[in-house]
Amino acid sequence: MFRKIKVIIKKIYNRYHIARIRKSVVNAHHDVTKFDKNKVFDARKYGFNFSESNSYKLNDTNYGDYITTWESYQPRLNNSKYSLISDDKFLFSLVMENFVEVPSIYALILKGEVRALSKYGITNDTIYDFLIEHNGGVIKNRDGYDGYGVFVFSSIDDALYLNNEIYSREKFNSFIRTLDNCVVQKRIIQNDFENKIYDKSINTIRMITIKRKDFDEHEIVAAVQRIGTSHSAPVDNFFSRWRFCSD
Repeated sequence: MFRKIKVIIKKIYNRYHIARIRKSVVNAHHDVTKFDKNKVFDARKYGFNFSESNSYKLNDTNYGDYITTWESYQPRLNNSKYSLISDDKFLFSLVMENFVEVPSIYALILKGEVRALSKYGITNDTIYDFLIEHNGGVIKNRDGYDGYGVFVFSSIDDALYLNNEIYSREKFNSFIRTLDNCVVQKRIIQNDFENKIYDKSINTIRMITIKRKDFDEHEIVAAVQRIGTSHSAPVDNFFSRWRFCSD
């Protein structure tokens, strides 16, 4: 009986992730009319979405050198019990804070209500002042992906700003009441070097590591320096049209 339940749960999560893949492809194609429709058809035929086809400059001879969109999601589909944690920003933080430093989560927002973690004790009435005192904060969907639904608030002169737009206490509280299933997180201030490259987003370094069964150590097989742009800010995610340097 328990095994059957596990199989059913895995099927549900697989369908959930497939739906996310499809949605990400649709989002990546939102301005597809500006491009050659034949290229879009070719990208799909080979298993890539349009953004990847455009970035990699895919053609009939080089597409085999790259991992397809579907293949890149296979590890997640085959290891759904792990993605249950990695795809949940609240659970991921709770687990990983035992091993590495992660941005603090101040509170959850559920159906417009701020649910405080015991450590901070924030409520709808106090969150505005709390974020001012803590140099702003980041509000994002708990299960968000590809940089969508991320709001970075900065604190300047006893007021909160979002994308250089001032948010009064009343406007901010009204905004909070529209949210559901979100986390309120510490805002990270990056170093001067990264700020000189682009200061409207956190420019992250992503590394891919592998571990062979017969070896104790992990290997770094790829590294990417992601750089935000005016199209992607306040994030540096691929589907928000970022730039990158890889090695």
